[in-house]
Amino acid sequence: MQEPNTVENRLYRRRSVLTTLRSILVMGIGSLLLFSLFQPLWGDGGSNIVWHRSTCYLDGDNDDLYGYIHNFNHSPAYNTEIVDHLQQMYNNGQRHLRIPMFHGDFPNSICPNDEDPAHGRMDLDSHIPRGYPPQPGALSSNCQKNFTDLLAKVKEIGFVQVMVSFFPAGDNDPTTWHSGAPNYIPRWNENEDLFYENWRFIVNITADLEASGLSYYIDLMNEGVYPDPALVNPTTQKELWAQSYIMQIYCRELWRLYTGAFGKDHSVGFSINVDDWDRKVANFRNIYGDCREWGPECNGPYVLSAHIYSGDGKDERYRFVGLHHALTNEGYPKENTGIIIGEAYYNDPIAASNFDLARSQTGRTIFYVLQWPILRGNPICPPQPGQPVHELRPPVPLMYFDQYLNYGF
Repeated sequence: MQEPNTVENRLYRRRSVLTTLRSILVMGIGSLLLFSLFQPLWGDGGSNIVWHRSTCYLDGDNDDLYGYIHNFNHSPAYNTEIVDHLQQMYNNGQRHLRIPMFHGDFPNSICPNDEDPAHGRMDLDSHIPRGYPPQPGALSSNCQKNFTDLLAKVKEIGFVQVMVSFFPAGDNDPTTWHSGAPNYIPRWNENEDLFYENWRFIVNITADLEASGLSYYIDLMNEGVYPDPALVNPTTQKELWAQSYIMQIYCRELWRLYTGAFGKDHSVGFSINVDDWDRKVANFRNIYGDCREWGPECNGPYVLSAHIYSGDGKDERYRFVGLHHALTNEGYPKENTGIIIGEAYYNDPIAASNFDLARSQTGRTIFYVLQWPILRGNPICPPQPGQPVHELRPPVPLMYFDQYLNYGF
Protein backbone atom coordinates (compact mmCIF):
# COMPACT_ATOMS: atom_id res chain seq x y z
CA MET A 1 0.00 0.00 0.00
CA GLN A 2 1.49 3.34 -1.05
CA GLU A 3 1.02 6.40 1.08
CA PRO A 4 0.24 9.84 -0.34
CA ASN A 5 2.88 12.06 1.22
CA THR A 6 2.45 15.59 -0.11
CA VAL A 7 2.03 17.15 3.32
CA GLU A 8 4.52 14.71 4.82
CA ASN A 9 7.21 15.65 2.31
CA ARG A 10 6.56 19.34 2.78
CA LEU A 11 7.01 19.03 6.52
CA TYR A 12 10.03 16.78 6.05
CA ARG A 13 11.77 19.59 4.15
CA ARG A 14 10.96 22.00 7.00
CA ARG A 15 12.58 19.80 9.64
CA SER A 16 14.75 21.82 11.99
CA VAL A 17 18.53 21.95 11.75
CA LEU A 18 18.39 20.71 15.36
CA THR A 19 17.79 17.20 14.03
CA THR A 20 21.14 17.20 12.25
CA LEU A 21 22.88 18.72 15.25
CA ARG A 22 21.35 16.10 17.51
CA SER A 23 22.72 13.31 15.30
CA ILE A 24 26.19 14.80 15.55
CA LEU A 25 25.90 14.97 19.33
CA VAL A 26 24.79 11.36 19.58
CA MET A 27 27.81 10.23 17.60
CA GLY A 28 30.38 12.41 19.27
CA ILE A 29 29.63 14.26 22.48
CA GLY A 30 27.34 12.10 24.55
CA SER A 31 23.95 11.92 26.11
CA LEU A 32 24.42 14.36 29.00
CA LEU A 33 25.10 17.34 26.73
CA LEU A 34 22.33 16.16 24.41
CA PHE A 35 19.90 16.14 27.33
CA SER A 36 20.92 19.63 28.38
CA LEU A 37 20.44 21.08 24.88
CA PHE A 38 17.27 19.33 23.76
CA GLN A 39 14.53 19.36 26.32
CA PRO A 40 10.97 20.61 26.69
CA LEU A 41 10.21 24.04 28.07
CA TRP A 42 10.50 23.56 31.81
CA GLY A 43 8.03 24.07 34.62
CA ASP A 44 4.67 25.79 34.97
CA GLY A 45 2.63 22.95 33.51
CA GLY A 46 -1.09 23.08 32.91
CA SER A 47 -4.18 21.17 31.91
CA ASN A 48 -5.69 18.71 29.49
CA ILE A 49 -8.39 20.77 27.76
CA VAL A 50 -11.24 18.43 26.92
CA TRP A 51 -14.60 20.04 27.83
CA HIS A 52 -15.18 23.75 28.28
CA ARG A 53 -18.58 23.30 29.92
CA SER A 54 -20.70 20.53 31.35
CA THR A 55 -22.95 19.66 34.18
CA CYS A 56 -21.14 18.32 37.22
CA TYR A 57 -22.07 14.70 36.66
CA LEU A 58 -21.96 12.32 33.73
CA ASP A 59 -25.21 12.95 31.94
CA GLY A 60 -24.81 11.38 28.54
CA ASP A 61 -25.50 13.56 25.55
CA ASN A 62 -25.36 16.82 27.47
CA ASP A 63 -21.68 16.19 28.17
CA ASP A 64 -21.05 15.53 24.48
CA LEU A 65 -21.74 19.10 23.44
CA TYR A 66 -18.81 20.98 24.92
CA GLY A 67 -15.53 19.98 23.26
CA TYR A 68 -13.08 22.88 22.96
CA ILE A 69 -12.48 22.30 19.26
CA HIS A 70 -16.07 21.36 18.51
CA ASN A 71 -17.40 24.68 19.80
CA PHE A 72 -14.66 27.13 18.92
CA ASN A 73 -16.24 29.57 16.44
CA HIS A 74 -19.66 28.03 17.11
CA SER A 75 -21.07 31.18 18.70
CA PRO A 76 -19.78 34.40 20.29
CA ALA A 77 -20.96 33.14 23.68
CA TYR A 78 -19.00 29.88 23.40
CA ASN A 79 -15.90 31.65 22.11
CA THR A 80 -16.04 34.11 24.98
CA GLU A 81 -16.40 31.27 27.46
CA ILE A 82 -13.54 29.22 26.00
CA VAL A 83 -11.18 32.19 25.75
CA ASP A 84 -12.10 33.26 29.28
CA HIS A 85 -11.26 29.80 30.62
CA LEU A 86 -7.92 29.78 28.81
CA GLN A 87 -7.08 33.28 29.99
CA GLN A 88 -7.86 32.39 33.61
CA MET A 89 -5.68 29.29 33.34
CA TYR A 90 -2.85 31.46 32.08
CA ASN A 91 -3.40 34.15 34.70
CA ASN A 92 -3.13 31.50 37.40
CA GLY A 93 0.24 30.29 36.20
CA GLN A 94 -0.46 27.57 33.65
CA ARG A 95 1.82 27.66 30.61
CA HIS A 96 1.33 24.26 28.94
CA LEU A 97 -1.77 22.59 27.48
CA ARG A 98 -2.55 19.09 26.29
CA ILE A 99 -5.19 18.77 23.57
CA PRO A 100 -6.79 15.32 23.14
CA MET A 101 -7.68 14.61 19.50
CA PHE A 102 -10.30 11.84 19.23
CA HIS A 103 -10.49 10.49 15.69
CA GLY A 104 -12.23 7.73 13.76
CA ASP A 105 -14.99 7.13 11.25
CA PHE A 106 -18.50 7.79 12.54
CA PRO A 107 -21.67 8.75 10.67
CA ASN A 108 -22.19 11.97 12.64
CA SER A 109 -21.43 15.58 11.85
CA ILE A 110 -18.63 17.14 13.81
CA CYS A 111 -18.52 20.91 14.06
CA PRO A 112 -21.56 23.19 13.97
CA ASN A 113 -22.11 24.87 10.60
CA ASP A 114 -19.70 22.47 8.91
CA GLU A 115 -19.61 23.03 5.17
CA ASP A 116 -19.81 19.29 4.59
CA PRO A 117 -21.58 17.78 7.60
CA ALA A 118 -22.19 14.43 5.94
CA HIS A 119 -18.44 13.86 5.96
CA GLY A 120 -17.85 15.13 9.49
CA ARG A 121 -16.79 12.86 12.30
CA MET A 122 -17.00 13.29 16.03
CA ASP A 123 -16.17 11.49 19.21
CA LEU A 124 -19.17 10.18 21.10
CA ASP A 125 -17.88 11.74 24.32
CA SER A 126 -16.47 15.09 23.37
CA HIS A 127 -17.01 15.92 19.69
CA ILE A 128 -13.32 16.26 18.88
CA PRO A 129 -12.36 15.98 15.20
CA ARG A 130 -11.94 12.79 13.25
CA GLY A 131 -10.90 11.94 9.74
CA TYR A 132 -13.44 11.46 6.96
CA PRO A 133 -13.74 10.13 3.38
CA PRO A 134 -12.94 10.86 0.59
CA GLN A 135 -9.63 11.97 2.10
CA PRO A 136 -9.35 9.74 5.16
CA GLY A 137 -7.39 11.41 7.88
CA ALA A 138 -8.31 15.00 6.91
CA LEU A 139 -10.39 17.37 8.97
CA SER A 140 -13.58 18.87 7.66
CA SER A 141 -12.97 22.47 6.63
CA ASN A 142 -14.95 24.11 9.43
CA CYS A 143 -13.39 21.97 12.12
CA GLN A 144 -9.89 22.53 10.82
CA LYS A 145 -10.55 26.25 11.09
CA ASN A 146 -11.76 25.74 14.66
CA PHE A 147 -8.57 23.88 15.52
CA THR A 148 -6.17 26.36 13.91
CA ASP A 149 -8.05 29.34 15.38
CA LEU A 150 -7.87 27.70 18.81
CA LEU A 151 -4.11 27.25 18.41
CA ALA A 152 -3.79 30.90 17.39
CA LYS A 153 -5.69 32.00 20.50
CA VAL A 154 -3.57 29.76 22.72
CA LYS A 155 -0.45 31.39 21.29
CA GLU A 156 -1.90 34.88 21.59
CA ILE A 157 -2.72 34.37 25.28
CA GLY A 158 0.88 33.36 25.89
CA PHE A 159 0.98 29.58 26.46
CA VAL A 160 4.49 28.39 25.69
CA GLN A 161 3.84 24.82 24.54
CA VAL A 162 1.05 22.41 23.61
CA MET A 163 0.97 18.64 23.47
CA VAL A 164 -1.49 17.08 21.04
CA SER A 165 -2.46 13.52 21.93
CA PHE A 166 -4.19 11.17 19.50
CA PHE A 167 -7.10 9.06 20.76
CA PRO A 168 -8.19 6.74 17.92
CA ALA A 169 -11.69 5.45 18.62
CA GLY A 170 -14.32 3.17 17.17
CA ASP A 171 -12.99 1.09 14.28
CA ASN A 172 -9.84 3.24 14.24
CA ASP A 173 -8.89 2.10 17.73
CA PRO A 174 -6.19 -0.56 17.19
CA THR A 175 -6.97 -2.23 20.53
CA THR A 176 -10.17 -3.50 18.86
CA TRP A 177 -8.41 -5.11 15.89
CA HIS A 178 -9.07 -8.70 16.90
CA SER A 179 -11.84 -11.26 16.46
CA GLY A 180 -13.37 -10.72 19.90
CA ALA A 181 -14.55 -13.36 22.33
CA PRO A 182 -13.88 -16.14 22.84
CA ASN A 183 -10.64 -16.49 20.84
CA TYR A 184 -9.38 -12.90 20.43
CA ILE A 185 -7.41 -13.58 17.25
CA PRO A 186 -5.36 -10.51 16.20
CA ARG A 187 -6.38 -8.99 12.85
CA TRP A 188 -3.70 -6.59 11.66
CA ASN A 189 -3.86 -7.15 7.89
CA GLU A 190 -7.62 -6.60 7.79
CA ASN A 191 -7.19 -3.17 9.41
CA GLU A 192 -4.09 -1.84 7.69
CA ASP A 193 -6.14 0.78 5.84
CA LEU A 194 -7.28 2.18 9.19
CA PHE A 195 -3.67 2.29 10.34
CA TYR A 196 -2.81 4.50 7.38
CA GLU A 197 -5.88 6.65 7.96
CA ASN A 198 -4.65 7.28 11.50
CA TRP A 199 -1.20 8.07 10.13
CA ARG A 200 -2.58 10.59 7.63
CA PHE A 201 -4.55 12.25 10.40
CA ILE A 202 -1.33 12.69 12.39
CA VAL A 203 0.43 14.12 9.31
CA ASN A 204 -2.34 16.65 8.76
CA ILE A 205 -2.47 17.74 12.39
CA THR A 206 1.33 18.06 12.40
CA ALA A 207 1.06 20.46 9.47
CA ASP A 208 -1.37 22.61 11.46
CA LEU A 209 0.94 22.58 14.48
CA GLU A 210 3.94 23.56 12.36
CA ALA A 211 1.99 26.43 10.83
CA SER A 212 0.82 27.67 14.25
CA GLY A 213 4.29 28.78 15.36
CA LEU A 214 3.71 27.18 18.78
CA SER A 215 6.24 24.95 20.46
CA TYR A 216 4.62 21.52 20.46
CA TYR A 217 4.89 17.86 21.31
CA ILE A 218 2.92 14.99 19.80
CA ASP A 219 1.73 11.91 21.71
CA LEU A 220 1.20 9.46 18.85
CA MET A 221 -1.42 7.50 20.77
CA ASN A 222 -2.79 8.09 24.21
CA GLU A 223 -1.50 5.32 26.51
CA GLY A 224 -0.45 3.36 23.46
CA VAL A 225 2.29 1.40 25.22
CA TYR A 226 0.88 -2.00 26.18
CA PRO A 227 2.72 -4.87 27.90
CA ASP A 228 5.22 -6.86 25.89
CA PRO A 229 3.01 -9.70 24.53
CA ALA A 230 5.82 -12.15 25.32
CA LEU A 231 5.13 -11.38 28.99
CA VAL A 232 1.34 -11.85 28.72
CA ASN A 233 -0.23 -15.31 29.09
CA PRO A 234 -2.16 -15.93 25.84
CA THR A 235 -4.30 -18.59 27.52
CA THR A 236 -5.43 -16.82 30.69
CA GLN A 237 -5.25 -13.24 29.36
CA LYS A 238 -6.47 -13.69 25.79
CA GLU A 239 -7.84 -10.21 25.20
CA LEU A 240 -4.85 -8.43 26.75
CA TRP A 241 -2.49 -10.64 24.75
CA ALA A 242 -4.29 -9.82 21.48
CA GLN A 243 -4.32 -6.11 22.28
CA SER A 244 -0.64 -6.16 23.25
CA TYR A 245 0.26 -8.05 20.07
CA ILE A 246 -1.57 -5.56 17.84
CA MET A 247 -0.34 -2.51 19.76
CA GLN A 248 3.27 -3.63 19.47
CA ILE A 249 2.94 -3.68 15.67
CA TYR A 250 0.90 -0.46 15.58
CA CYS A 251 3.35 1.52 17.70
CA ARG A 252 6.46 0.14 16.01
CA GLU A 253 5.19 0.89 12.50
CA LEU A 254 3.78 4.31 13.41
CA TRP A 255 7.02 5.30 15.16
CA ARG A 256 8.96 4.20 12.08
CA LEU A 257 6.81 6.35 9.80
CA TYR A 258 6.77 9.34 12.11
CA THR A 259 10.49 9.47 12.82
CA GLY A 260 11.27 8.86 9.15
CA ALA A 261 9.18 11.88 8.20
CA PHE A 262 9.70 14.28 11.10
CA GLY A 263 12.49 13.08 13.36
CA LYS A 264 12.04 12.88 17.13
CA ASP A 265 12.33 16.48 18.33
CA HIS A 266 8.58 17.00 18.63
CA SER A 267 7.29 13.67 19.89
CA VAL A 268 7.11 11.84 23.20
CA GLY A 269 6.44 8.63 21.30
CA PHE A 270 3.45 6.92 22.91
CA SER A 271 2.33 7.92 26.39
CA ILE A 272 2.32 5.23 29.05
CA ASN A 273 -0.22 4.63 31.80
CA VAL A 274 2.01 3.78 34.73
CA ASP A 275 0.22 0.79 36.20
CA ASP A 276 1.86 -2.33 34.76
CA TRP A 277 5.15 -0.48 34.27
CA ASP A 278 7.60 -3.41 34.17
CA ARG A 279 5.84 -5.26 31.32
CA LYS A 280 5.11 -2.04 29.44
CA VAL A 281 8.62 -0.59 29.59
CA ALA A 282 9.98 -4.01 28.56
CA ASN A 283 8.04 -3.47 25.31
CA PHE A 284 10.03 -0.32 24.49
CA ARG A 285 12.71 -2.40 22.77
CA ASN A 286 10.08 -3.81 20.39
CA ILE A 287 8.65 -0.37 19.61
CA TYR A 288 11.66 1.96 19.64
CA GLY A 289 14.53 -0.48 19.22
CA ASP A 290 16.80 -1.95 21.87
CA CYS A 291 18.41 0.81 23.93
CA ARG A 292 20.01 -1.39 26.57
CA GLU A 293 23.26 -1.03 24.68
CA TRP A 294 23.80 2.31 22.99
CA GLY A 295 23.85 1.81 19.24
CA PRO A 296 21.99 2.35 15.98
CA GLU A 297 19.18 0.03 17.09
CA CYS A 298 18.20 2.51 19.80
CA ASN A 299 15.68 5.02 18.46
CA GLY A 300 13.67 5.91 21.56
CA PRO A 301 12.11 9.30 22.30
CA TYR A 302 14.21 11.96 23.99
CA VAL A 303 11.33 12.80 26.33
CA LEU A 304 8.60 10.48 27.65
CA SER A 305 5.01 11.17 28.75
CA ALA A 306 3.72 9.20 31.74
CA HIS A 307 0.18 9.17 33.17
CA ILE A 308 0.36 8.61 36.90
CA TYR A 309 -2.53 8.23 39.33
CA SER A 310 -2.73 6.35 42.60
CA GLY A 311 -4.40 2.95 42.75
CA ASP A 312 -4.17 -0.59 44.11
CA GLY A 313 -2.46 0.72 47.22
CA LYS A 314 0.33 2.35 45.19
CA ASP A 315 0.66 6.13 45.26
CA GLU A 316 2.24 8.41 42.68
CA ARG A 317 5.68 8.28 44.32
CA TYR A 318 5.70 4.47 44.31
CA ARG A 319 4.65 4.29 40.68
CA PHE A 320 7.12 6.92 39.50
CA VAL A 321 9.99 5.18 41.29
CA GLY A 322 8.95 1.85 39.72
CA LEU A 323 8.84 3.49 36.30
CA HIS A 324 12.27 5.05 36.89
CA HIS A 325 13.91 1.71 37.68
CA ALA A 326 12.23 0.01 34.71
CA LEU A 327 13.43 2.78 32.38
CA THR A 328 16.96 2.58 33.72
CA ASN A 329 17.05 -1.17 33.14
CA GLU A 330 15.74 -0.68 29.60
CA GLY A 331 18.45 1.83 28.66
CA TYR A 332 16.73 5.13 29.49
CA PRO A 333 18.85 6.51 32.35
CA LYS A 334 17.90 9.61 34.29
CA GLU A 335 20.76 11.55 32.75
CA ASN A 336 19.22 11.66 29.27
CA THR A 337 15.52 10.83 29.58
CA GLY A 338 13.20 13.16 31.45
CA ILE A 339 9.46 12.80 32.04
CA ILE A 340 6.41 14.91 31.32
CA ILE A 341 3.52 13.90 33.58
CA GLY A 342 0.88 13.91 30.86
CA GLU A 343 -2.03 13.15 33.20
CA ALA A 344 -2.49 13.51 36.94
CA TYR A 345 -5.25 14.38 39.41
CA TYR A 346 -6.64 17.91 39.19
CA ASN A 347 -4.72 20.44 41.35
CA ASP A 348 -3.94 17.71 43.86
CA PRO A 349 -1.61 18.47 46.83
CA ILE A 350 -0.94 14.79 47.53
CA ALA A 351 0.05 14.07 43.93
CA ALA A 352 2.25 17.19 43.83
CA SER A 353 4.05 16.18 47.01
CA ASN A 354 4.47 12.60 45.80
CA PHE A 355 5.95 13.72 42.49
CA ASP A 356 8.37 15.97 44.37
CA LEU A 357 9.43 13.08 46.61
CA ALA A 358 9.85 10.79 43.60
CA ARG A 359 11.94 13.38 41.78
CA SER A 360 14.22 13.73 44.82
CA GLN A 361 14.46 9.97 45.35
CA THR A 362 15.31 9.08 41.75
CA GLY A 363 17.04 12.19 40.42
CA ARG A 364 14.99 11.90 37.24
CA THR A 365 13.75 15.13 35.72
CA ILE A 366 10.04 15.92 35.70
CA PHE A 367 9.67 18.73 33.21
CA TYR A 368 6.08 19.63 34.09
CA VAL A 369 2.66 18.22 35.02
CA LEU A 370 -0.52 18.30 32.91
CA GLN A 371 -3.59 17.77 35.08
CA TRP A 372 -6.65 15.87 33.87
CA PRO A 373 -10.12 17.03 34.98
CA ILE A 374 -10.57 14.32 37.59
CA LEU A 375 -10.32 14.49 41.37
CA ARG A 376 -8.80 11.91 43.69
CA GLY A 377 -11.72 9.74 44.81
CA ASN A 378 -13.96 11.45 42.22
CA PRO A 379 -15.90 13.72 44.63
CA ILE A 380 -17.33 16.40 42.34
CA CYS A 381 -20.32 18.68 42.70
CA PRO A 382 -23.40 17.32 44.49
CA PRO A 383 -23.83 13.98 42.66
CA GLN A 384 -27.21 13.38 41.12
CA PRO A 385 -29.09 10.29 42.36
CA GLY A 386 -28.18 7.23 40.35
CA GLN A 387 -25.49 8.96 38.32
CA PRO A 388 -21.91 7.64 38.33
CA VAL A 389 -19.52 10.47 39.09
CA HIS A 390 -16.03 10.24 37.63
CA GLU A 391 -14.87 13.41 35.94
CA LEU A 392 -14.42 16.98 37.08
CA ARG A 393 -15.53 19.30 34.33
CA PRO A 394 -16.21 23.01 34.19
CA PRO A 395 -18.08 24.97 35.55
CA VAL A 396 -15.95 23.60 38.37
CA PRO A 397 -12.99 25.43 36.83
CA LEU A 398 -9.84 23.95 35.35
CA MET A 399 -7.96 27.18 35.91
CA TYR A 400 -6.45 26.29 39.28
CA PHE A 401 -3.01 24.72 39.32
CA ASP A 402 -1.39 26.15 42.43
CA GLN A 403 -0.75 22.82 44.17
CA TYR A 404 1.60 21.76 41.36
CA LEU A 405 3.11 25.23 40.98
CA ASN A 406 4.08 25.11 44.66
CA TYR A 407 6.55 22.35 43.76
CA GLY A 408 7.76 23.90 40.52
CA PHE A 409 5.66 21.74 38.22
